[in-house]
Amino acid sequence: MAGSVTVQTGQLYNPVLTNLARQYRPHGFIADQVCPRVTVQKETGQYVIFGADDYFRQETDLLKADRAESKEVELSISTDTFKADEYSVKVSISRREREQVDNVIQLRQAKLNLALDRLALAREIRVATLLKKTTTGALTSGAAPSTNWNLDTATIESDIVTAKDAVYDLIGVEPNTLVLPFKVAEQVAFQQDIREVMKYTVNGQQTLSQGEGILPGKLWGLNVVVPRGRKATNNEGGSAAFTDVWGDDPRVLYVDPNPAYGTPSVAYTFQTRPVEVRTFITPDPDLEWIIASEVLVEKATAPDSGYEIQDVLS
Repeated sequence: MAGSVTVQTGQLYNPVLTNLARQYRPHGFIADQVCPRVTVQKETGQYVIFGADDYFRQETDLLKADRAESKEVELSISTDTFKADEYSVKVSISRREREQVDNVIQLRQAKLNLALDRLALAREIRVATLLKKTTTGALTSGAAPSTNWNLDTATIESDIVTAKDAVYDLIGVEPNTLVLPFKVAEQVAFQQDIREVMKYTVNGQQTLSQGEGILPGKLWGLNVVVPRGRKATNNEGGSAAFTDVWGDDPRVLYVDPNPAYGTPSVAYTFQTRPVEVRTFITPDPDLEWIIASEVLVEKATAPDSGYEIQDVLS
């Protein structure tokens, strides 16, 4: 028949496309934004804690008569400790895989990405767990909202002001960061009261097309950070089951982007070795190993500097 094509079974060649592949990778991590890294020389050490109220204490008798002594004030000082640990993951490629796999699959790079992603995801989960007010978390303050945020009757502004005030009351510094997990940020963007507020500061059409930002970069004087990390909770080989790393729990935090002595940032990462990648080969079995590792510990150095608004979605 004119125009027809006959293909004989067994004569098809299936090349791997060089410009198309399907690879889902975790992204949208914020651990370094809310738990900045501080390089230290040793894996264990101490840091200084000054008394919370020493600098704020009200004095009513500082008046000094001529030739009289000045009133002496005292500063209470204590310490806390940290202990860094090594986190490491490895992948392998056999000699036969190296020899037989199609170059365009980029197996070595794909496996390196897997190792780095696992390392980064584990850190993101640790930081998200640390910045909670639970038995596993470290934050001093937190509470559920008066009404869930995905309801029209939600009082989102009031809940955030409550969180801001709680932090301010404890540290005397206004928090500067609002962590809104992705699905929470979506609900905030479409809640009727919030849209009413935003239309006066951001063009209505723009607000609905914020794209990756979802919300303006700053709300209620807080820098808006939207984590997008997802984690698979199923065992290897089981049916895929995903949840958000940061859950549906917004956090109001004071985070100093420039770690400095005396700064009451909510959390720091004490790090002796940043992410490092190394390779080695074993002769039997004949494998090339790729190892990604880092040595660090995440520590809530100022747990009063954070507030968790818990379970805001129905």
